[in-house]
Amino acid sequence: SQISPNEAFINVGVWNGFTLIAGMLNNQDKKCVGIDNFSKFGGPKHNFLERFNKYKRDNHLFFEMDYQDYFSTIHEGKIGFYLYDGDHSYKHQLNGLQKAEPYLSDNALILIDDTNWDEPRKATLDFISHSSNQYNIIFDCKTNDTMHPTYWNGIMILRRIVS
Repeated sequence: SQISPNEAFINVGVWNGFTLIAGMLNNQDKKCVGIDNFSKFGGPKHNFLERFNKYKRDNHLFFEMDYQDYFSTIHEGKIGFYLYDGDHSYKHQLNGLQKAEPYLSDNALILIDDTNWDEPRKATLDFISHSSNQYNIIFDCKTNDTMHPTYWNGIMILRRIVS
């Protein structure tokens, strides 16, 4: 709700859609975009689309495609909040951050989940250390197991810093 009107909430890897819909609720004036090709976890496409269609408004969009194709062919404008929850292999975690980076607004927030796992954690930290931009880790919480009731499998929140 706090992103500027010219910024977007982007959610790569919507799965069942709960995070995307949380961003959409009471934010009908905000651009909220979900991207997923449903290639992982049994692809709950039908359940997601039911929920998405129930809550979507004119500024809420969904693209069934690979995130790389989305950023190469569709995305325009600034991103105020970016959630990457796609393939968490090192390669894709890093690439998912790099593809979005040119669009990040000043002080954009980035949410990374599943940071209990080594590959997404290392890729995120490598992204921060190798980027020409500056980022602060404003929240980093590992959890005791992969299905923790609050932060599931670990979470990290970054803020882009523009001086």
